[in-house]
Amino acid sequence: MKIFGLGFHKTGSTTLETALIELGYDAVGKKDHLFDAISKDDWETIDKEVAKHDAFRDMPWPLFYKELYEKYPNSKFILTVRDSRKWIESCKNHYKEKGEILFENIYGKGNHFPIGNEDKWLQTYLNHNEAIRNFFSDKKGQFLEVNWEKGDDWKKLCSFLDKPIPTRDFPHANKGKYTLLEKMIRRIHYLVDKEGFKRKNRDL
Repeated sequence: MKIFGLGFHKTGSTTLETALIELGYDAVGKKDHLFDAISKDDWETIDKEVAKHDAFRDMPWPLFYKELYEKYPNSKFILTVRDSRKWIESCKNHYKEKGEILFENIYGKGNHFPIGNEDKWLQTYLNHNEAIRNFFSDKKGQFLEVNWEKGDDWKKLCSFLDKPIPTRDFPHANKGKYTLLEKMIRRIHYLVDKEGFKRKNRDL
């Protein structure tokens, strides 16, 4: 069984990856080189990447969910979402007027950054989520939609994956709860022992 995250960037896909790692899965983030493989229908390259890990999130996986479902029929699919207005504001704050040229594979030529292209980005985001809901409407055992902002956490995710709930707080729960001094101390700990810090704080 493989697990594919189908949510767009800035929807909490990193939180999903962190949670899956905590549950014992070998989960990885975006794989930009696969955009070319998709365009060429190069499934040999895609299959090799899928064989390496248990779970996947971020681009380009959300863009070919139908093919993934057909190719890996025993897999689970998770759609991370958030309020659309909060999503576009987050994209604007993060990508500004630079973005990434690979975003043209998602939003169209010349739309690789959100500022000035808000309507195109928003409509693409909304259309994507609705298309996935429609496709998986009769495949409920294989599909889960989560919204971390609305309180979805271990209970919902673990029930879907048939996993025991960890004793550790859900990763996203720690976001933004540190004072400036605490952030400075954590930064020092990170610089002194990066690997040790990452093991204890996978949500950062």
